[in-house]
Amino acid sequence: MSLPLYKDFDKCTRDLFSDDFDTKYSLKVKSEAPSGVALTTTTDCNCGDGSMSSKVSMKWAHSSGFTVDKLEMAGCNKIKMETSLTGVAPGLKLEFKGASGSGNLGVVYKHAMATVATDIDVVGFSSANASFVGGSNGIVAGANAAFTMAGKFGIKDYGVAIGYNQCCGLFAGVTASNKFTDFSTALKYKVNPSLTVAALVDITPATSTHKFNVATAYKCNADTDIKLKVNNDGVINASVKQQLPKKFVVVGAAEFDTKNLSKMNFGITATLG
Repeated sequence: MSLPLYKDFDKCTRDLFSDDFDTKYSLKVKSEAPSGVALTTTTDCNCGDGSMSSKVSMKWAHSSGFTVDKLEMAGCNKIKMETSLTGVAPGLKLEFKGASGSGNLGVVYKHAMATVATDIDVVGFSSANASFVGGSNGIVAGANAAFTMAGKFGIKDYGVAIGYNQCCGLFAGVTASNKFTDFSTALKYKVNPSLTVAALVDITPATSTHKFNVATAYKCNADTDIKLKVNNDGVINASVKQQLPKKFVVVGAAEFDTKNLSKMNFGITATLG
């Protein structure tokens, strides 16, 4: 199994805190178009003012190794494109990510014991990033740096990370970012096939501030998942995900502020296809 990108170092933990907690009303429809094009249409409804917004995204892969990972349109002036090319050399992947007025060209190299990634702003040539992740026998470590190139070359940011990841379902990682001024710890443990628990702790020593989140995910059965998370501000989020026939998935989410019980948010996300 290849090692992750530096930006995805603790993704296995952070995804548990972000997925299925959207407090909005959304409908996603996934379909297949000719020539192997995968389409996704997303419509969001704002129940407050009755407004609606939509976006369409597509994905397409060619046998040559060229892939349109995302072509998203959310209005005339909101277009995003992500493409990639593999097969140039073993383990090598070329990427381009662009939006209106911006574009980044990246190179990713993956080896059994290391993942190296670089990207550069090819529109304004104002910034660049480089990262490295290596590991063996469950120990993973990495470093990254962000550079500014507009006017004068300089180091904008840098950080390091170290973690332990085992197939038994345990992940523990520590990350230092913002030039070693911010620190975060991510923990995740799969207690059994049905129950997973996780925690995130973010600390900024200079300002003596901290933030922690704890979460749990419980798989009731093959079709039903329940998730719950709580942070130190007293905000509780809960969600129920139900798999229905015909590739229809419904997620109901709620957010409660224990310091202000009148402030409650609810949402439903339905995905067809």
